[in-house]
Amino acid sequence: MVNELTGVKVTYGYDEFRNLVWSNQGGQFDFLYRSVDDVGNLYETREKTDRVYGAGSRLLETKDAKFPYDEEGNLVEKVETNGDTWKYEYYGNGMMSRVIKPDKLEVTFKYDTLGRRIEKSSDEKIKRFVWDGNTILHEFDSQNDPAEPNLVTWVFNDGFVPSAKITSEGHYSIISDYLGTPVEAYDDEGNRIWSAEIDVYGRVKEFTGEKDFIPFRYQGQYEDVEIGLYYNRFRYYDPEQGNYTQIDPIGLAGNNPTLYGYVSDPLFEVDVFGLLRRPYIRKSTRMAIEKKAKIKNGRFLDSNEGTPIPGGRRRSYSIADGLYDIGHKPGHEHWREVAKAEAEGLTQKEFNDRMNNPDLYHIEDPVLNQSHKNEDKSGKPCRGGKKRR
Repeated sequence: MVNELTGVKVTYGYDEFRNLVWSNQGGQFDFLYRSVDDVGNLYETREKTDRVYGAGSRLLETKDAKFPYDEEGNLVEKVETNGDTWKYEYYGNGMMSRVIKPDKLEVTFKYDTLGRRIEKSSDEKIKRFVWDGNTILHEFDSQNDPAEPNLVTWVFNDGFVPSAKITSEGHYSIISDYLGTPVEAYDDEGNRIWSAEIDVYGRVKEFTGEKDFIPFRYQGQYEDVEIGLYYNRFRYYDPEQGNYTQIDPIGLAGNNPTLYGYVSDPLFEVDVFGLLRRPYIRKSTRMAIEKKAKIKNGRFLDSNEGTPIPGGRRRSYSIADGLYDIGHKPGHEHWREVAKAEAEGLTQKEFNDRMNNPDLYHIEDPVLNQSHKNEDKSGKPCRGGKKRR
């Protein structure tokens, strides 16, 4: 299986609970482990002995650092083995307010009432952000007058997938992979001026050009190179650890592996708000699934029990009430589709296109189908096979 951009052979392995647990990039011994224990805690070794977790799945210690937390479950320090210490402070609502780096330089943040970050200050530099709904429209350095010479405008399509960057110096097209992660950028003349490759933790492994020329990583994430974290709307994600620095504000309702964990399968799922994991299923696919769903008295019915699904409308375009989940139909469980893709030698893009077939899914009550209890889990763990674009 070959990465279509780099030409490197890549294979992936899953456990019986559909967690992505390892990747292999071209070599017999070139394994990157993303192992999980019985409660969903993440480890970088197959033996799962390289990390220490505490109550609530708080990451307490790795071989490189220790991580103390406050009473609210927010990370307050990262104490590295070389003596360097990072300090983290928060507003009363749990949003990160300040980071004090080991060199004592500070980075501060401000947000609007919707949790959208509107200002980042560091080393006497102030960057401001203007939003269009849930995506960034403009960013600029506010100390410059006027703002126009350094104004950056971002263009998004299909929700959180960036497609263009516009500045006074030129217009740049952004190419994203099958999951909506930016991988390349081109100028007006078709020259590639930026590229990036990330691993299964979301870490940027290799890049050309300026790393933060395109700061977006997984959907909904904006990299702050000053602090090594990704702003993910309601939380900050640490790509080195594969965990969030704050507890999930909506608790177990987020359906993430743990209260600090990112999605179970970063090759197929996203968490655009730092709250709730979901498969990257396109809007057109979701609309088609809704049209085929059973509705009674203006409310979606659970496909397994036939009972009304409680709650309001899932999305602005939903055709009925009910805070539903999208589940796999019998015979189309995720592990089955992965096995088919492996046997057929599909690329990751081809696999994702297949997984956006609305005929594979139906609407379910998330409470009645906790942990996908209605799905067949008898299949063996996949030993790799999805090729990433």
